[in-house]
Amino acid sequence: MHKDVERILLTEQQIDDKVKDIAAQIDEDYKNTVPVLLCILNGAAVFAVDLMRKLKIDTEIDFMQASSYEDNVISKGTVTILKNTKISLEGRDVIIVDDIADTCVTLTYLLDKLKGYNPKSIKSCVLLNKLDVRKPQEDIKIDYKGADIPNEFVVGYGLDYANKYRDLPYIGILKKSVYERK
Repeated sequence: MHKDVERILLTEQQIDDKVKDIAAQIDEDYKNTVPVLLCILNGAAVFAVDLMRKLKIDTEIDFMQASSYEDNVISKGTVTILKNTKISLEGRDVIIVDDIADTCVTLTYLLDKLKGYNPKSIKSCVLLNKLDVRKPQEDIKIDYKGADIPNEFVVGYGLDYANKYRDLPYIGILKKSVYERK
């Protein structure tokens, strides 16, 4: 375990099992179509690639980069699009693939923005759903999720703090002393 990680929340095997379960659900829901997996960079890259490899159906993948974080810890409440999709989404089934649903500022913004691209359908897919963060009126429907987690700062498997720890093969809770130093 990395010295900056307080404890492991999900092991590599547990993550793999969650990704397989999500893939099986998507395979069932999209067996007669070719959906576009819209990966939200940077955090969801590892998850999106693993998910795509576990799917039995044909898919296409594209990438968007959006940010609502100013200081790497707390959402600033507004979203900036840093990279937009290149594939036309008009008339397509789109699955937004993100790493974590916490405040859902970014996910809510993207779901609304993508409606303007006239897709056939839009669904959301997250590996992690952080509990006790959103107010009931802020909650959104997450169509596919791997696990509910406590309101802790997590890293690993693509999730980062200050662009570090993405390479950890597990998901762990970052020690508060790491991000409270600043």
